[in-house]
Amino acid sequence: MKRKQRKGNRWISILLAALMAVSMLPGCAKQKTEAAETKGESKTGETKQPEDIRLGMIVGDLSNPFFLTVKEAAEKRAEDLGVSITVLGSKTIEENVKAGEDMIQTKVDVMAITPFDATGNIPLVESANAAGIPVFTIDSTVDGGEVVSYIGTDNELGGELAGEWMADKINGKGKIAIIEGGSGSSTNTYRLKGFRDVIDQYPEIEVVASVAANWARDEGLNAMSDIIAGNPDLAAVMAMNDEMALGAMEALKAAGKTKDVVLCGYNGAAEAIQNIYHGDMAATVAQFPEEMGRMFVDAAYDIAARGVYPDTDHLKPPVYMVDTVSANKAMAAITDTDMKLDYTTSVKADKRYRLGMVVGDLSNPFFLSVKNGAEAMAEIMGVDITVLGSKTIEENVKASEDMIQTKVDAIAITPFDASGNIPVVEAANEAGIPVFTIDSDVDGGEVVAYIGTDNVLGGELAGQWMTEQIGGKGKIAVIEGGSGSSTNTDRLKGFHSVIDQYPDIEVAASVAANWARDEGLNAMSDIIAGNPDLSAVMAMNDEMAIGAMEALKAANKTEDVLLCGYNGALEAIQNVYKGEMAATIVQYPEEMGKMFVENAVLTIQGTPPENRHIKPPIQTMSTVYLEKIYDSLQEN
Repeated sequence: MKRKQRKGNRWISILLAALMAVSMLPGCAKQKTEAAETKGESKTGETKQPEDIRLGMIVGDLSNPFFLTVKEAAEKRAEDLGVSITVLGSKTIEENVKAGEDMIQTKVDVMAITPFDATGNIPLVESANAAGIPVFTIDSTVDGGEVVSYIGTDNELGGELAGEWMADKINGKGKIAIIEGGSGSSTNTYRLKGFRDVIDQYPEIEVVASVAANWARDEGLNAMSDIIAGNPDLAAVMAMNDEMALGAMEALKAAGKTKDVVLCGYNGAAEAIQNIYHGDMAATVAQFPEEMGRMFVDAAYDIAARGVYPDTDHLKPPVYMVDTVSANKAMAAITDTDMKLDYTTSVKADKRYRLGMVVGDLSNPFFLSVKNGAEAMAEIMGVDITVLGSKTIEENVKASEDMIQTKVDAIAITPFDASGNIPVVEAANEAGIPVFTIDSDVDGGEVVAYIGTDNVLGGELAGQWMTEQIGGKGKIAVIEGGSGSSTNTDRLKGFHSVIDQYPDIEVAASVAANWARDEGLNAMSDIIAGNPDLSAVMAMNDEMAIGAMEALKAANKTEDVLLCGYNGALEAIQNVYKGEMAATIVQYPEEMGKMFVENAVLTIQGTPPENRHIKPPIQTMSTVYLEKIYDSLQEN
């Protein structure tokens, strides 16, 4: 795909920002049962006992699940803290302002509003200022008056995530449409800005329509019907909330276009996630409205009870992309079921080609998933594939040499050593067989493409997550894979590029466990014996992390030591969901297998990939993310 030159590696910044937001949540860190201690500014003034504190909140339409979730979370948090709260919904700016004015008259101690218009709601904020009532804004903000803090997702970041996801999904070209919310809303403005900042860098993407549907499902349906009637070759649609996306989904169904048009929403509503899981929508940018409600009550409590204000004017809940693949993987892990590999492809094989693949140990769930993805895609495309596992470099080389002798049409190899596997790549080159590498790369020979996660980025994400969790100080340990592997080298490089910026973090140990669970357990046992005050552990794959988890359990250190893995193995995700691990950097090995088969066929037929590095998606799965997916799908 062709795109304009970008300045710097902005995508890394986007992902790091998203991850940093996640670190503020319970489930990623130990949750306090009392209001969080605020490092904000202490202001003199009257403080009250919890039973005397009265809070007020005006949100949008409570028939919208997003605002209902904000309300319910705020009420639950207020009950936990022993304060009273009144939460009112509003469907128009007039209702919104009237409810806010009434609340000011009742002299609440602190209030929050969801503005309908960045300008139109200014007088209401100024009225609260005049009455001496601290004001927060939730989900949208205003352009005037004094606001303590805006509580809301970084909507520009969310728009960027959606733009990157959509551009990748449609291969950087095609006609797209945008369904906006309200033009006066800061929420709409920032989501649109982030999305367009990315999309506008792709000269082969044409935005054929950008129309307002006022956040409503029925208007989303009508807007989509009009757009598709005028653009039957539409490739994708971005709706700036899930209500409009769900309306658009119905219009696409009626037009028989569900499978032809990629549809992305925004919010992470349960109904949207259900439709994503079942394939009727493609993705949503997931917010956490429950965190917005909780954040307001905690911050308001600190002001009213302690006279302490937040030290930031933007309190940011996390933001995640949820698509069919990630929702499927999360549910497969949580429910301990097989992952659905419901693939489709536009690539057609001219004949029944013979493909070969040599990966690592097939007792490792990661490589088994690569195999399953490749075999599923090969069946769909009508080609044959043989996938062999290997436990040593000798087995790996022998299996590859045997495949070359059978004259496969294309081969993929997972190198055990960046140098040691060069001769087998050169042997395939000499035989005229296109070679791909999967999960690790080689330092020589001619390779069509390396198919694997950006492991430097994954290491950076893990490093950023860990530094946030331990407050930038403490003892940590690193459990490495194999020193000759490019995978280990890149993950370690990314991790240290972040960790080494913190002088108060001490790497107490960095030892190899050769990607194996039993060696991970032994390494962790030795490390914890010599470092009883250890704060966190980074294991460079999930097998070693699960071994480390068992060692921490045996030492009764599960609650004291944060443990992060890497790969997103189903068993690891289960342990994150249960709270026995803290996080894992999720790869999609099934996608690697799929990507090899598609690109091998294209290469054989004369259209090799443009990029030397084909990158599957990568994301962090934490407890809060997994709970959202599971809870949404249980409502189905």
